[in-house]
Amino acid sequence: MSKPANLNIKYEYRPLTFNIKDLYFYIPIEQKLHVTKTLSNLNNTEKIIKQQILQALHANLNQNYFQFTESFYKPPTSVTMGSPISALIAEIFVQYYETLNIKPANENKHVLFYIRYFDDILTIYGHTKITSEQILPYTNSLHTNLQFPPTHEINTTISILNLLICGNTKGLDNDVYGKPTCTDTTIHFSSNHPHVTESSSLHIPYTYYPLTLKTNTKN
Repeated sequence: MSKPANLNIKYEYRPLTFNIKDLYFYIPIEQKLHVTKTLSNLNNTEKIIKQQILQALHANLNQNYFQFTESFYKPPTSVTMGSPISALIAEIFVQYYETLNIKPANENKHVLFYIRYFDDILTIYGHTKITSEQILPYTNSLHTNLQFPPTHEINTTISILNLLICGNTKGLDNDVYGKPTCTDTTIHFSSNHPHVTESSSLHIPYTYYPLTLKTNTKN
């Protein structure tokens, strides 16, 4: 696996993107606790601290009630939407399974690159050695509760986040991608939004590139 800036991508490599379907909803609470305990053991966390973390996490994850009309419901698996730690717990869970299953499987010449931003995934694979039809069954078998719907290229073009990847005769090129619904409207500076939110609307389009691709023009 190579770092993004060091990728030399030939024409036989193609991009494929995935989205982790309903990530918050399908992660079982008991498995999240198991992953946290396993990682605490690997990091030699003190016993008393580990117990306190697991007790606090158990209490937080089980407070996932919601009201609809006059009734209250409690999902059997999902984390609390809106909880400050939900995104962190989901990220830890996915990183754990990536380390166990995905990254070792990608340590070959068939899959050149793998990167994930929360629930959006980009892979670049050698289509002369492996097909997307071979990648998908393995990806969706990694965990019974997680599914990875793919997005294939359309006219040798595919997008992920704000990155547009275009195929050509030399390999892959990239550009900034804006969704068709994008209005290019920024938050007014005198609004009541936090200053960091107002600033990010100006800085992100120019500074946020999750991947930079270099094509290899050599035979």
